[in-house]
Amino acid sequence: MSRIPGAKRDSCTITSTIIVTIRTNRDLYVAITKLAERHLCSSLTLEEYLRSLLLAANRYADRDSLTLEQFYELLSESFVSPPQEFDETWRLEYDELPVRNSGFCGWRATLLRQIVDLR
Repeated sequence: MSRIPGAKRDSCTITSTIIVTIRTNRDLYVAITKLAERHLCSSLTLEEYLRSLLLAANRYADRDSLTLEQFYELLSESFVSPPQEFDETWRLEYDELPVRNSGFCGWRATLLRQIVDLR
């Protein structure tokens, strides 16, 4: 199974949520880099992380976009939230998922394909 890049199996303490102010793409890059460093020893597989991200993102399905801070929070939350159960129907829908859709629908389809590919 794939692991979050750089993840180790040994246990560690993950610090509590850190509040960050993100105003620019550079701020987002720095915040995500630090987020990844804080979760280096996460036991999550990449598939589990993506299923957690998928579940957490559902609350934004009706939005056209997210702020940088909302996007960061979504990524951060996905390290500690329980993942959505794998749904075998995703395999059946794989070839029918939209390819060129933008917005949440297209993003969700890409995420589902990645999750199925990791199985």
